[in-house]
Amino acid sequence: MQPEEDWRFDLDARAGTDKPAKVTGIAIFRGEKAAELRSFWSLMAKDDRDRLLRKTWSDRYDWIKVDSITYAYDEATAEIRYDMSGTGEMDWNNKGDETYNNYEADGATLGQYVVSKRLEALQAIAPIYVAPRFEATRQTILLPDGGKGFKLNGGAIDS
Repeated sequence: MQPEEDWRFDLDARAGTDKPAKVTGIAIFRGEKAAELRSFWSLMAKDDRDRLLRKTWSDRYDWIKVDSITYAYDEATAEIRYDMSGTGEMDWNNKGDETYNNYEADGATLGQYVVSKRLEALQAIAPIYVAPRFEATRQTILLPDGGKGFKLNGGAIDS
């Protein structure tokens, strides 16, 4: 089974943690989400679509500056694809007295935030419905000096 949304985000920080990283991204949409987006984008002029596609990327990653954006629909696979390139100031958490390079990848947390407390008395016992959703996020980070002096906290997750 393939994800309905597949976000791929590559950061090239080889120039150093004190400089903006080169950013490229690909978003692929499948299934009902792709059909919904195809209908939405087909009604829009190209300039309006490109402006909203830039906003899609900058809303998801508010620290990037989008330089270029493309949109494509693949008839054979019925997939929508957004490609983006730009630059971004990565937050290495190296401000203040203690300087260390620590970067948390976007979308690295697992799970979904669910509000379990409700204010209304009758609503307090109502069941919670969480819509089924399969989204994948992949992020590649190219580090200065081939990664020398950097380490990975936590383990790999492939499930």
